[in-house]
Amino acid sequence: MRCFSSALVATVLLAGGAAAQDQETIHALKEGAKAAQEQAADILGEEMMRLIQQEPGTLEGAPRDFGPRAAEAAPQREGNETARERAWSQLEQAIAEQSAREWEAPPHQEPPEDVLYVYISLSMPASTIKSLFLEALDIQDRVETVFVLRGWDRPGPNTLVARLNALFPEAEQLGELPNVQINPVLFRNQAVELVPTFSRKDSDGHWQEVVGVTTLEDAARRIGRGIDLGGVIGPSYSIEEPDILELIEKQAAKIDWEAEVERIRQGILTRRTTGRALPHALHDDSYLVDLTIVNNQDLAGPQGDIFASAGETVNPLDYISLSRKYVFIDANEERHVNQALAWKQQYQRITIISTLPVESLERRQEVFGTLGQQVFESNDLLLRRFQIREVPAIAYQEGRMLRVDVVGRGAVTNQQVSR
Repeated sequence: MRCFSSALVATVLLAGGAAAQDQETIHALKEGAKAAQEQAADILGEEMMRLIQQEPGTLEGAPRDFGPRAAEAAPQREGNETARERAWSQLEQAIAEQSAREWEAPPHQEPPEDVLYVYISLSMPASTIKSLFLEALDIQDRVETVFVLRGWDRPGPNTLVARLNALFPEAEQLGELPNVQINPVLFRNQAVELVPTFSRKDSDGHWQEVVGVTTLEDAARRIGRGIDLGGVIGPSYSIEEPDILELIEKQAAKIDWEAEVERIRQGILTRRTTGRALPHALHDDSYLVDLTIVNNQDLAGPQGDIFASAGETVNPLDYISLSRKYVFIDANEERHVNQALAWKQQYQRITIISTLPVESLERRQEVFGTLGQQVFESNDLLLRRFQIREVPAIAYQEGRMLRVDVVGRGAVTNQQVSR
């Protein structure tokens, strides 16, 4: 059965069409802001995320069993790995190109301009709306038409959808439906006060409009020839549906946004961590970690070349180099913060990761001020693959292995590690 639906009508529905009432819309906006902040708080650092993306087997495959301390002598690489290295290079290039496209792309597609926008309301006679809908389908090859509604009455958009279906029962037999959108922003930007209003860009790129009942082709012709622009050329009607933007603004004015932002911040600071509490080291320690994994499936490059078969061992450090050193601390402990600062003063590129969230906003600001950089929250999978058992610790590449140095209680060290 072909008919209007909430998804079709609300193509450009504010807040994604999730809210049927004013308060629900505000709630959806706040939840979206909270989700965005939580996502930002979970970032582990540019290099670590690049490692996880480029080496899916590194954190997901079965770790090769070398015990808690890997042998000091690293295993030798296999002799002939040209095909593998080429495949890894292709994979890295594909990821880099995709990342570049995402960064360069606009945040959303611009609305089409070479169309005839028809602003309507259900206050118009049903016969007029139906006639415009049928004409739009008939002339769609010559005039692309978008119908725009300003909003909906309570209890929600489903009521609007039901009314549209009632006045256009032909939708059941049609293979297509007219393009109908809910977009209060366009109503406001075009300062639409009466319907129907027909709006289109002229040959000079300026928006022009005519108001009043007429056909779509006549409205397009008038705008194209500059006839009766801005004038009322036929019967016109007031807008029945409420301005959703105005309703949101009224609700937003009642909210204490400073308190709301603080609540969200505190929720992020005190939410359940993605990492875990690790023992605070009593004694210095140093050990090697082998990141080699046994593939649980075939791994192929962008061109389809399989560079690692299921059951084969792969060490990601054969194909990439870690240019950063990774510092793991409990940022709630002053000694750990001081140790991180000592390492930062010694090495140019470090990523600082806290195994537990900072307990308060004030403490977080204090830690950031002391270290002069962001402190990321850890991920339990990362702790397990890097075999971080105590903190504070620093992890860095040493040949084909990962070296982890741990500093015991009572010491803040500037020990030299390989660059």
